[in-house]
Amino acid sequence: MTETPDAVSTLVGVVARLRAECPWHAELTHEALVPYLIEECYELVEVIERGTDDARHRTDVREELGDVLYQVVLHSTMAAEGPGGATDARAETARGELDAVAAGLAEKLVRRHPHVFGHAGPTTVEQLNSTWEQVKDEQGAEVRSRAILAGVPFSLPALALADKVLERASRRGRPVRVSAVAHPETEAEFGAALLALVAAAKGSGVNADRALRAAIRGVADDLAE
Repeated sequence: MTETPDAVSTLVGVVARLRAECPWHAELTHEALVPYLIEECYELVEVIERGTDDARHRTDVREELGDVLYQVVLHSTMAAEGPGGATDARAETARGELDAVAAGLAEKLVRRHPHVFGHAGPTTVEQLNSTWEQVKDEQGAEVRSRAILAGVPFSLPALALADKVLERASRRGRPVRVSAVAHPETEAEFGAALLALVAAAKGSGVNADRALRAAIRGVADDLAE
C-alpha cells in the first residue's frame, strides 16, 4: 500500500519539478533569489503588523508563511543539486537538504537554550538576556570571531541595523554614546541625528523601524481617503 506523502514532501516534490522543468525556475541562482526572499519576509511582516487576531488574519499569515517557506525550500533544492544544476533537481535530494537544514537548526536551538534542554539556568527574560551573549561566546565555532559585531548582517535595513548594533554593543559592555544633533545639514549630520533617534527610541522601549512603518501606514491611509 502506497503511503500518502506528507505536506512538506509534497511541497518539496513540486518545487523540485518546477526547478527541473520550468525555464524561469531553472535559471534562478541563490543570488537572484535574494530580492524575492527579502520581499516575501516583508510581506509577512506587513500582514502581521496590520492584522488583527481573527480567522482572516490567521489565513493571511499562513499564506505569507507559505511564501517564505517556498523560498527556504527553493534554496534547499538548489543547494542539493549536482554539477548539472537545475537538471539535477530531485525531490529526494532536495528533501535530504531540507532535513539537514532543519536538523542543524534544531541542534543549534538546543545548544543555545541549556536552561530548557540541559542544566538549570535562567528562569526570567531578564536573566536570559544577560546570559545570551555568554552562551553564544562559549560556542566560538558558530560565532566565528570574538568581534563585538560578529554575525550582525549589515544588509539589514538601516533603522533595524542601527537598533541591532546598539543592542549588541550594550550587551557586550560597550554601549554606544550618541548625541542629538539639533539642526542637521549635511548627510553625516543627518545620519548622526537618525542614530540618536534610534537610540532614544530604544531607550524608551520602542522599535524605531516598526514605529516608522506605523507612521508611514498612517500617511498612506490618509492618502487613500
